Amino acid sequence: MQRENLIRKIQALLARADKGRNDNEHEREIALRQANSMMAKHNLSIVELSEAEQREELGELFESDDKVTGAVWKNSIFNQIAKLNGCDSIYSPNSKTIHILGHKSRVEITRSMALYVIASITREIPKAWNSLIGKASTNRRSFNTSFGNGAAVAIQENVRNILTARRSGVIDGETLSRDQAMVLVDQDKKQLAEVRQFYRKAYPHTRNGAGSSSRSSAGYGAGKAYGAGISLNTQIGGRSAGLLN
Repeated sequence: MQRENLIRKIQALLARADKGRNDNEHEREIALRQANSMMAKHNLSIVELSEAEQREELGELFESDDKVTGAVWKNSIFNQIAKLNGCDSIYSPNSKTIHILGHKSRVEITRSMALYVIASITREIPKAWNSLIGKASTNRRSFNTSFGNGAAVAIQENVRNILTARRSGVIDGETLSRDQAMVLVDQDKKQLAEVRQFYRKAYPHTRNGAGSSSRSSAGYGAGKAYGAGISLNTQIGGRSAGLLN
């Protein structure tokens, strides 16, 4: 599958997972899972290609930049989706820009998926606020930030679970053979090593950024529950989660 076709197919899946375009909850859930699964299986399929063919399929090492204004949790979403796709990320506070570094096809897919997830969380925040009992005792801005923080933590846990399963040869609930699993792990390590070298060359001096406090327990809890329901694949959460309800 040529990388342009892969990108188009994943973007089409994300469009199917968008509640604004598809009112079928089951189809939306499957579409987002398939986008992630397609990435992992594509990595396995390119092993059979030569080094030159792999480079052409993945694209050269590349750095994107997107303006990210407002809450810190959005940067966390970019960071976690980058990890899921074998990329790395860094935030430039002066320019308020998030940079995704990796092979070009992976970077483009990371951006599409991260922006989709951020948009879904952002759309959910006012609905969660409107359903909150006891609003008089809760600051809305704190609620919104805390909801985003909770959702970002859930996404982080979800990504960690997916990558752990993937290292043992499980992709979206499907178990690979031992040989396939070892090949996939080796392929992931090889690509990630290239990305890390590229990252260190571009940003030799980095520092940790500031975190974000969650002052609304109601907002944090609602956000974490919602984030856990964004079905990046079937391993997440141990339940069938409705997307963008």
